[in-house]
Amino acid sequence: MKKFLIFSILLLSVNFIFAQGAWKLVGYKLIDGTSSSEKPLAGTADYMVDAIKFTGGKGSIVITSKRNDKSTGKLIAEVTYKVTWTDPQSIIYPGDIIRMDYSRQTITSTSWKPEQQSAKFEQGLYGIYLANTAGEIYFNKDFSSQISSQKAIEKGYKDKEIKKLVVNMGSGFKAEYSYEWNPTMTKANIVETPTNTTFSGNQPGWYFVKYEFIDGTNTSEKPLAGTSDYMIDVVKFSGGKGNIEIVKKRNDKSSGKLLAGVTYNVNWTDPQTYIAAGEKIKLNYTLKTISTTASWKPDQQMAKFSQGIYGINLANSAGEIYFNKDFSSEIVSQKPLEKGAKDKEQKTLTIFLGGSFQAVYYYEWRN
Repeated sequence: MKKFLIFSILLLSVNFIFAQGAWKLVGYKLIDGTSSSEKPLAGTADYMVDAIKFTGGKGSIVITSKRNDKSTGKLIAEVTYKVTWTDPQSIIYPGDIIRMDYSRQTITSTSWKPEQQSAKFEQGLYGIYLANTAGEIYFNKDFSSQISSQKAIEKGYKDKEIKKLVVNMGSGFKAEYSYEWNPTMTKANIVETPTNTTFSGNQPGWYFVKYEFIDGTNTSEKPLAGTSDYMIDVVKFSGGKGNIEIVKKRNDKSSGKLLAGVTYNVNWTDPQTYIAAGEKIKLNYTLKTISTTASWKPDQQMAKFSQGIYGINLANSAGEIYFNKDFSSEIVSQKPLEKGAKDKEQKTLTIFLGGSFQAVYYYEWRN
């Protein structure tokens, strides 16, 4: 009985250390700012008509805001701008920084400019703003960069607590990401179950429709050269979508001695959920070696979109398409994507993570 109590206390201690909890993405919603209204035209008996509309879908939208004279139809003021963004992490641990790519581009402008934009995680009294690389939290001019939270995200107070990351794109349009606190999640036990999600849009392009993770976990035996013994090769992983740790080990079967091994971490962000023909596909990618024995290194890695005879490779900031050493940068397709040959045609972006692990993003062309 005494031994059992000691073991129980020890087990509770281990759970206390590792069960740190995490925020898991559980929902997405686009707040549609489409509207039309009439107002008196100052100094006249006429009216002006204000209209706000958009095209596109999750990850890439074009917003148009216009003011016209009601009787003549004459354009009084107008602005059209494009906002593109990538999804933030699907799993956020206490102490993590929220990151996503964000771009604002003014297309046309008559007397007006795009409204101020921002992104904020609803934690703390005033929330946690995301800043661009210029340090700005209110976006009043065109830019394209990663935006990241100004401070680390804290743990939740209770199970199933909900917090939102609200991306305010101006003109009443918002992208809301809902996160739920799960106190039992750890980096070792999270494996994200992919879900098939289709995003609406009304302009031609490639639309993300499904994510799949190919598990390369494997155990095999091979003769140990020069002996009658065998060696055991083990490949395994921990983590989930966007952040996994891969371990490869070779041990002597009889003695258990470690002969060779490597442990490395891969972090990546989701690519765009909408890609117009002529645009490039892109995401952030980090490869970091944690430990190595007997000169083993992480397997070669790469990312490829399945268009054309040989596919379109993504290159890092050093221009490399085959990743054989640690790095952290945006990876971008070497050429723009072409339009689909037919409606509903499917293509894949496959991220080869090494060790037979793959992250596969399915896209569908819509006319």
